[in-house]
Amino acid sequence: MKKRRVLPIAGKASSDPPCACGSGRRLSQCCLTRDRARAMADAVREHQQGRLDAAGAAYAAILAESPDHADAIHYLGVIEFQRGQFAAATSTIRRAIALRDDVAAYHANLGNALKQCGEFAQAMAAYARSLQLDPAQAVLHFNHGLLLADAGRGGEALAALEKAVRLRPDWAEAWLEYGRRLLAEEAIDAAAEAFRRSLALNPRLAPALLSLGSLLLRFGDVAAALRCFDKAVRLDPDNDAAAASRLFALGLSVEHDGARILAEHLAWQEQVAARVPAAVPLLGERGDRLRIAYLSADLRRHAMRFFARPMFRHHDRKRVSVTVLSTMAPADGDDCTREFREQSDNWIDCRMLDDAALVRCIADAGIDVLVDLAGHSAGGRLVALGAHPARFQCGMLGYMTTTGARGMDARISDAVATPASAEAWYSERILRLPHSQWCYLPDEAVPAVTPLPALGNGHLSYGAFHNVAKLNPQVLALWVRLLASQPEARLLLVAWGREAKAWLRQPFERAGLAERVSILDPLPHDRYLELYQQIDISLDVFPYGAGTVSCESLWMGVPVLSLAHDAPAGRGGASILSAVGMCDWFATSPDALLVQAAAHGGDLARLADLRAGLRQRMRASPLMDAEGYTADLERLLAAQV
Repeated sequence: MKKRRVLPIAGKASSDPPCACGSGRRLSQCCLTRDRARAMADAVREHQQGRLDAAGAAYAAILAESPDHADAIHYLGVIEFQRGQFAAATSTIRRAIALRDDVAAYHANLGNALKQCGEFAQAMAAYARSLQLDPAQAVLHFNHGLLLADAGRGGEALAALEKAVRLRPDWAEAWLEYGRRLLAEEAIDAAAEAFRRSLALNPRLAPALLSLGSLLLRFGDVAAALRCFDKAVRLDPDNDAAAASRLFALGLSVEHDGARILAEHLAWQEQVAARVPAAVPLLGERGDRLRIAYLSADLRRHAMRFFARPMFRHHDRKRVSVTVLSTMAPADGDDCTREFREQSDNWIDCRMLDDAALVRCIADAGIDVLVDLAGHSAGGRLVALGAHPARFQCGMLGYMTTTGARGMDARISDAVATPASAEAWYSERILRLPHSQWCYLPDEAVPAVTPLPALGNGHLSYGAFHNVAKLNPQVLALWVRLLASQPEARLLLVAWGREAKAWLRQPFERAGLAERVSILDPLPHDRYLELYQQIDISLDVFPYGAGTVSCESLWMGVPVLSLAHDAPAGRGGASILSAVGMCDWFATSPDALLVQAAAHGGDLARLADLRAGLRQRMRASPLMDAEGYTADLERLLAAQV
């Protein structure tokens, strides 16, 4: 469940409010000064130490004698806010403002409460008033920035958070939020610097470690990212996002084999075992239709759409009902989200459900088969699934190694992606589809396949458009060997940020090959696909092979050279190539891959013919047989319940 972001309490008690006796004089100049000041100071002290019941009782006692004590009323509203009673907090803080309209903290905390009630316009007005009263207070700009970000006003949010860090350059949390906003605005290098500033101020700030680690993955520094995730997990063992990021990064590391990855995932299961909700009985018996639920954060404009479309478009609705358990915020205007909604019988937004509530929701729906498309990736809910609320639970696609989760009965794969020799690396039973775990349906509007570039420019062009986290030193070393063995060949890469580009260039510079390597910035998806018009052959990665990139490359007419690695996620490319009858495009060793590269690259006529016919070849293969794939999946799942 997403935790509510509780905003910092802005301001503090007024130093000299009007005296409660009604004389009109300030408290410091009136009869009850000493007693009232002492009582208020004691109440605020209890509040600051987190003893909300004691503080609330103390504020109430002050109000019993002084009903118009604005500070006491305001702080009662703050307590209601901290307890999640946002509507009550709004009403209470407005009472304080009616007594004193000139305290910035009152308006700021009113804005906080209104935001939680979804009243963004009123919240904005409250913040405008607070900043008018006290423009030099960093926390007001900080909270205003968060509010602007949630309202979708990214540029203004960035400006507000920049003011916060300028006013308080020693505030670690402000640098963290500033970095997050920089990242959202695609200022990736500045975001990295902000996260590092945050951690320099507070090395134990687990969310900053998580943010920096995630960014370091995008820079390709898996080892440094793992160190961040390790520390974040030690500091906050119940931080599911940090634990999931760490496990995902382990799968990318060439230093961890299948046995080690399994052991780490099983250790995670032991860590969270105490948090698994109690099991609840399923509602009703098995019905006439197989009730399948897909749990995912990515049924939207995300790479998952290419592989979820076959199932959603071709399920036999006379035999199957489809429920979606969505763990991501709905995307306004997202045509993919709309499509998946329309093709499901039931769409459940479960972002705000805690684990126990999610278990009850699934059980009440009487789900026969729950297909988890998330695993330990963003939006995953494996702790809740540990209660086993569906009759049968399995994972597929979204998370390519084992989950280690006791609630997962099986993983759906195929004989190439997960051969019998790899079964020992999974805590789940392996169920195999007859052809491939992949079925690919691309977007309708994509660039055209163009003639082979090598025929026009006189040299072979390789390309690798992967997440830089997958471009580990062993992968780059193999590509250095490839370029060295083909003196005229070129390599085109894509990377985001100065750090990533500098890191990628190093091995090629050391080998004197840098002038034959081009590193471009990422592009929007439709323009990114045009990059394939510049290359002749794509290069897969290891030990965590590509899925989407390989399918997109083939669809753009560019064959893929893949190393069938023995890591758990290392044979996805081989599975895809097998499904389209291109087994001669993957190898089982780096040396064999170089031999294949020379053979395929040396026959430009054959390469040009392959390029021209590759889309039709894909359409005729199991990789794009959506109807057959879905029927096979339904039979496989129905046999489990």
